[in-house]
Amino acid sequence: MIVRERDPQVPPRVFDTHVHFPWGADRDPGAVTDEMAEFCQRSNIVHVALLGSRWGDYNDRVSAAMARYPDLFIGMVTLFHTGVIGGGVDYRDTDPFSEVVVKRARYFEKRLRGQGFSSSHMDPILLDTLAFTFPRLRIIGA
Repeated sequence: MIVRERDPQVPPRVFDTHVHFPWGADRDPGAVTDEMAEFCQRSNIVHVALLGSRWGDYNDRVSAAMARYPDLFIGMVTLFHTGVIGGGVDYRDTDPFSEVVVKRARYFEKRLRGQGFSSSHMDPILLDTLAFTFPRLRIIGA
């Protein structure tokens, strides 16, 4: 196995995998896009997975940002809003909607008693233990 260590003199390149287009209808989307691109350049962020919204014109703003900076911005869809993954029945708000399908889906959504996720383990400060234990591990948080 070949292990390539990163040159410590070169700042790491960053791929930010979860960025919402900045809210604010009164702001010029082109200016906001330029500000984001300038910030990314200063911060050595080489790619941004940019999210729109199902409200307002934010999907159009993401499309415009992608057209303006095609090597930087990558459009990203939020699947749970479409009912594609996880608890889709709860999020689905468009046709078709079938009670038969809902009943079937509920069976697969059941969790075993005591099996879930505690937010007490989701504090970002807890990542430092992982980061020090596994220094080569790439951690993505959103």
